Amino acid sequence: MRALVINPKGGSGKSLIAREVLAAPLLKGAVIIEIDQLNRQQIDFRDSFLDVVELLPSQASECTHFLKNEHNRNVIIDVGIDKIEETFTKLSKIPMRYIDVVVIPVMPGRYEAEGAFQIYDKVAQLDTEVVFALNQVDPTRQNPLERQHLGFFSRLDAKGMSLDRINLVQIPYSSVFEEAVYGSKTVYQLAYRDSFLDQLMEEEMKNGLSDHACALANAEWNRIAAKSLLDSWIMPAHTTIRRIAGDDI
Repeated sequence: MRALVINPKGGSGKSLIAREVLAAPLLKGAVIIEIDQLNRQQIDFRDSFLDVVELLPSQASECTHFLKNEHNRNVIIDVGIDKIEETFTKLSKIPMRYIDVVVIPVMPGRYEAEGAFQIYDKVAQLDTEVVFALNQVDPTRQNPLERQHLGFFSRLDAKGMSLDRINLVQIPYSSVFEEAVYGSKTVYQLAYRDSFLDQLMEEEMKNGLSDHACALANAEWNRIAAKSLLDSWIMPAHTTIRRIAGDDI
């Protein structure tokens, strides 16, 4: 899968989507290319992937070298907002046969939705698949999605577009994402750590509810929460995007 993640609004969740939803399930099979000058977030996760490449906006056209590499078909391009017009101009000159899918992250809010559709209007002119990734969704699934992302669905209606004409995935709010960033690990890696239960039981038998026992209990809770987030949200979104991109799954 060769994917481009882009939105002109800062804080839309581009880096999270690129890293956690697109790249992390591919493990060491993925290369993340981060195009930014001021706010580089992916370099701390280099050990989690085949490689993390940092490019300046002026170097965006160098992505072609990685996209054309037949030895690695999993390239995720994370486009920062710094000089995004320059970046998009250079990227739009890359033949679209080298990009399988464009993913546009969207946070709740009217202005965030406007930014998403602003880039959609440009990308829609290119011959490639597009997926909207709605961020900060209620993990309980109790509130209607249309109410949570009112700005997005209002813009959708204003443009005369229906849900059956777009590709959509959902990513919830979760403190697990913050825990992963804090440890420079992906949620996938947190989910597949060895269980801490045996260590926890041994510690409690020796020292009761010690500080170490509490730390082990917290680590085990984070592992379970990460596995739940992965199974319920990340992998369904990842699988949907890969299928849209034309990958065999």
